[in-house]
Amino acid sequence: MKRPLFPKAVLLLVSPAVASAVFFLAAGYAAADYFESAYNAVPRTGDPNQLQMLGRFGDFADIGGWTNNYEPEVGDEVGAFWTNQSDEEILVGVTTVNETQAAQNIYGLLTIYGELSAGFGGGTELSHGLKEGATIYFRVYPLSRLSEYPANPTLTFANDLEPGRHDLAVELPPTATPTVTPTASVTATPTASATPSASATATPTASVTPSIAPTPSPAPTAIPPMSRWYLPAGAIKSGQTAIDTYILVANPNQQTVPLKVDFVGRSGFISFTEVEMPPRSRSTFKLTDSVDFEDDSAESVSTIVTSRDGWPVFAERAMYFPGGGWNNWTGGHATIGITELAGEWNLPEGATHLFDHFIHVLNPGPDYASVTANFMGKDGFAGQTDAVIAPLHNWTILVNAELGERDQVSTRVVVNSGGEVAVDRTMYWPQGGADGWMGGHSSRGISAPAAVWHLAEGANHIFDHYVLVSNPGNKAALVTFTFMAPQGDPESHKQTVAPRSRYTLKVNDIPGWEEKPQVSTTVAAEGGEIFVERAMYWPRGNPEDWTGGHNSIGAPAPAERWHLPEGATHHFDMYVLVANPSDAVWATATFTFMDQTGFTAQTTRQLASQSRQTVHINSIPGWEVKEQVSTLVESNFPILVERAMYWPRGKPENWQGGHATIGIEEP
Repeated sequence: MKRPLFPKAVLLLVSPAVASAVFFLAAGYAAADYFESAYNAVPRTGDPNQLQMLGRFGDFADIGGWTNNYEPEVGDEVGAFWTNQSDEEILVGVTTVNETQAAQNIYGLLTIYGELSAGFGGGTELSHGLKEGATIYFRVYPLSRLSEYPANPTLTFANDLEPGRHDLAVELPPTATPTVTPTASVTATPTASATPSASATATPTASVTPSIAPTPSPAPTAIPPMSRWYLPAGAIKSGQTAIDTYILVANPNQQTVPLKVDFVGRSGFISFTEVEMPPRSRSTFKLTDSVDFEDDSAESVSTIVTSRDGWPVFAERAMYFPGGGWNNWTGGHATIGITELAGEWNLPEGATHLFDHFIHVLNPGPDYASVTANFMGKDGFAGQTDAVIAPLHNWTILVNAELGERDQVSTRVVVNSGGEVAVDRTMYWPQGGADGWMGGHSSRGISAPAAVWHLAEGANHIFDHYVLVSNPGNKAALVTFTFMAPQGDPESHKQTVAPRSRYTLKVNDIPGWEEKPQVSTTVAAEGGEIFVERAMYWPRGNPEDWTGGHNSIGAPAPAERWHLPEGATHHFDMYVLVANPSDAVWATATFTFMDQTGFTAQTTRQLASQSRQTVHINSIPGWEVKEQVSTLVESNFPILVERAMYWPRGKPENWQGGHATIGIEEP
């Protein structure tokens, strides 16, 4: 961050715990005893992130046990800043430390006040902006004369409004009224085939309400890497069937991270929650703690996870059905979140002949987004549907209603105008509604194609194992599938994939690989770039007998650090799958496990070139029965990492459900 006016600047921010002390000090002080000035806010852009106050980097002084990390010296200039979370800060308060303040290790409190937005009913926990042309006022008070302040002060804002807290709020843009009509075109021709498909969320509606609700979460611009995550799918019910949805967040940092979690639905902003995450720990948020079962958006809840101070965190979502706890779940799915919005998303997997198939689109920005979803089958274009999504709203597409029955469907979501979005997919089987679902899987979308994709997980001995390829280009692509086992000895299979089409390879059908218990796959294309996912179902055999399944996107490249926020061993068999795609180099992988308390443990594995290994976390001493487990995998050479979980733990033949996901690569 730039601190443009003085080299020894200190970030002075009032924690909510001391907000009352700020008001206490602000009242009744003589004009000669404080420094006051004013700055005009920059013009409001409509971005809720504009002029957002920096996170809780520190407190102003030692009040009621609060401890400073700053030792003031005479002549130090101290101030408070507002920022748009880019590299530019806006100074709104400054003072110079005098001899008394320096001697007593105290240096002043800052009260910032201005025009309040009535729509927030008295303010939000942290400031989020000013209306255009408003003036930011600030005052800096010394603390040495605390006893002189009255016992019951009154804080009056510049416009004579009195807030309940120490902050300002953004005035949102006027509500627009575009027509929101998700309409389908090109009805697909039903086809039959036993091919796996993608995932669906519990929201079979495609309605978008264009009203804007105030939200405490900032807009998605100029964000520190890995500090904000978007999870478009989510629900606490489908019809009257309860859904257990969890948001899992890992904090790998050596410091406490203030975390904020916002929930947005098809009718706009719903609620938010906050927590202080201990260093190197894992936190879990259950949607039913923040969203009411009767809420209009209960069937379609998107989540935005924000690290207040900009420290990197890592987020996933897991959903189980029917709700009511692990011993009630027949199925579930999980996927990593999205940390960068985009104007185009692709989902190679999908099918409607056996599945309820959903696409979920989240618009977290301040602008309306005109969005088109295009569908491709094995023979090319299959249909499309469109919608205009209001700011801070989501849209759920039931693909079955758009295409009828198809055994292979890939999806491309494109923003025609407006801000960028986040997209993922959920799928459930058998089709027909949540009250009959036995299994499900999900995946986030892919925003860019690649010539090479890697899939660390895979098995053929008890699973039906599929690799799904989408070719979005105008030319055919020659695709090479290379399979790796623990002992090395890779083997390849080639297939030409037609332009603008989807292809499914059943790995069990590859001669010599029918019964392999551990398989990793590399998929490489000549003549164009492609998208790749993997889906697995059990017990293998007849799709009508599948009780469980999971899915994941591929990784376009190996990496040296991978994060897996989700994990548990108390009711689950938990596995971390690692693959070394190098044809020449051995790799040493170190696994660090973190629970909700910050407790950690480590183990190490050696990976031969072009090989795959499986680590059963339940077998790690001290981690056999853990309720929350996040994993960090570090390697001296780039590798591939995924995680798979099954329940109830024990023998694989007793697994009722499961889910899997690729790890999150650390940039």
